[in-house]
Amino acid sequence: MPISPEFSIALHCPTIGKRYELADSASLADDRMERILQHRAGLRSGDPIDIDSDTTLYLNHQQIAQSARYLYAAADNFRGTREFLREQPDLRSVTTHIHAGEMGGPPPQRPQMPAGTHLVIHGPFDHGMLEILEIDENGEGLTARTSQIALLAQMAADTGLLRVELYFGGRCRRIMGQAMIEPVGDSTDGWFRVVHRDPSLRALDNQLRYSRS
Repeated sequence: MPISPEFSIALHCPTIGKRYELADSASLADDRMERILQHRAGLRSGDPIDIDSDTTLYLNHQQIAQSARYLYAAADNFRGTREFLREQPDLRSVTTHIHAGEMGGPPPQRPQMPAGTHLVIHGPFDHGMLEILEIDENGEGLTARTSQIALLAQMAADTGLLRVELYFGGRCRRIMGQAMIEPVGDSTDGWFRVVHRDPSLRALDNQLRYSRS
């Protein structure tokens, strides 16, 4: 998953991670062994690793082939994309059943949503909607305050992975998955934060937040 022109996140399943750990005992070609050991070192240390031009081209082609609507880039240079589409013109025809609104804009307004700011929470066993009174833009994750203390406690008690959607005037402005709710300070004040349940994703989110500040 690309996050900038220079960095991409690889989401390895645990099975692949175990194979990397057992690479020393595997019979592999030298070039493949070198790549696997490089990935293993990155997973162990958490540091970024370099990938070669062939892998970069492969990942770019995967982005094109799996794109459902638009392609984005930091610079207006899509020469490689156009060449790839000339080789595989069928990829230009994409059937989608999702209406995502105008390019660069938010999703369409949901007419059934009430006015104001609301947080919709989906859990494996429960769901609900909190009215948001204020948001701390400098807080971790999504830090906000509500007057619905009892409902907040009920939602926070869900130990499963939550999906939250933040709405302003019926328009969804922010989505977070695999999340959890944490109270902030005195629970009677109604302050809480929505953060990633996975510690690694939470740390990454904080690192990106600090880099933007």
